[in-house]
Amino acid sequence: EEYNEDFQEYVVKYDNSFYQIPAPVSQFVENGWKISKEGSDTYVKAGRHGYVTLEKNGQSLYAVVKNYGEATTNIQNTFVTNLSGDFDVTKVSIGVGDEIVLGMPAEEMKQRLEGSVYQKEEKGENYFIYSDESKKNFIRIFVDKDLQLVREIEVSNSPETLDEYEENEDEKTNPSDALLNEEKITEE
Repeated sequence: EEYNEDFQEYVVKYDNSFYQIPAPVSQFVENGWKISKEGSDTYVKAGRHGYVTLEKNGQSLYAVVKNYGEATTNIQNTFVTNLSGDFDVTKVSIGVGDEIVLGMPAEEMKQRLEGSVYQKEEKGENYFIYSDESKKNFIRIFVDKDLQLVREIEVSNSPETLDEYEENEDEKTNPSDALLNEEKITEE
């Protein structure tokens, strides 16, 4: 229902609706997105990833999905595990964390990242906030070097099982937090 400063929660505001990734494709459909047959898998095998293209008001969302079930299922029964918003391709409003949004000045974004564990990539202006040392699940914020504005935000969270994800949610602790706090990299 609102932004969450804890990036580990994977709360994203996408096209003015809040989702917690992984989020059911059906939740996007309930919010007015339509599954495009072209560019989407029809079915996804148990435990596997697939792709979905969602369309709304002339905009397209290209997302990676995962089937957490024990049998092959229709794309609508899968969960979005990776999505992004940018100025070039999707052109859909997106926000994460402490209301870090597309088009935000880089300096303001850095202020809102203060106190968070992130890594800045040497090449370009990518800021990664990882869940753990595997670096498999993350939020990436890309800053346009010339304009000094947030140009793209990507959210990727694909736990092995939904039960594992819900257990972590219930515990509200992550054993890797201590490790990540030691690795804080804030290059300017």
